[in-house]
Amino acid sequence: MVANDLMRKVLVLTLLAFVSRSHGAILDGLRHYLGGNFYVNDHGAKCDGQTDDSEVIMKMWNLACSSDMPSGVVLSYGTYMAGPLTFEGPCKSGITLHLEGTLRAAPSSLDNLQSQENWVSFSNIDRLTVTGGGTLDGEGERAWKELDCADTGACHSLPVNIQFTNVTNAFVRNITSVDSKMFHINLLNCENMTFDQILINSPLTILNTDGIHVAHSKGINITNADIKTGTNCVSIVDSQQINVEKVICGLGKGINVGGLGRFEDEGSVVGVTVRNCAMNNITGGVVVT
Repeated sequence: MVANDLMRKVLVLTLLAFVSRSHGAILDGLRHYLGGNFYVNDHGAKCDGQTDDSEVIMKMWNLACSSDMPSGVVLSYGTYMAGPLTFEGPCKSGITLHLEGTLRAAPSSLDNLQSQENWVSFSNIDRLTVTGGGTLDGEGERAWKELDCADTGACHSLPVNIQFTNVTNAFVRNITSVDSKMFHINLLNCENMTFDQILINSPLTILNTDGIHVAHSKGINITNADIKTGTNCVSIVDSQQINVEKVICGLGKGINVGGLGRFEDEGSVVGVTVRNCAMNNITGGVVVT
């Protein structure tokens, strides 16, 4: 039985070696069996920063998510316009979003934006990796100007750049988030996640642009991050075993462990460690509220 399985895999690998990249359907079928990367550029993504590539990106995600072997979706160098994007699990195996280029939020009316919670969201996924050195550009400037966010501070219901909900055993590395309309990275009911080499940047004048917000989560590790926002660098509520290490907080209000006793049903914050962090031009340092 083992020999038969081995021979079958060798045969499939041999076929894969002789199939050209022009035979996309055949390659996708082989990747579904063996695992591998699905390149959005090979399946119709325009990558011109002007055409909405959402449909192609989601098609590749669904193929990778349904693979029996670890698979990935690759956005090669270039600029992709898309959104909102909802990456849902559960997936059959580990899955990677490999962003090498820039992912730019598609234009939308203010009415739509104010009813849209997230721009890029990941939910109900185990063994997720997000990496590649790319940038997620939330294109927040237009919304901030039209809503006069800097003067009114009334921008509480705009999309989060990257939302993680019910995500476990995940690794997010070497990713940049800029100009999110609200929070840059938001975690809800997540467990055992590591964020490493994360760059975040928003103007000082825009409120509610927390860098990484952690809620109802456990076992979250944030390291080697450089975060510049108008509000909290890292904010933590109702969570356990959170490690923040080697993080540079520039601008904003620093690291906030908040909401303690603010609401009747608010849970405890337990086991927060902050070490070897730098606070530059911030107003709060490490604050417990």
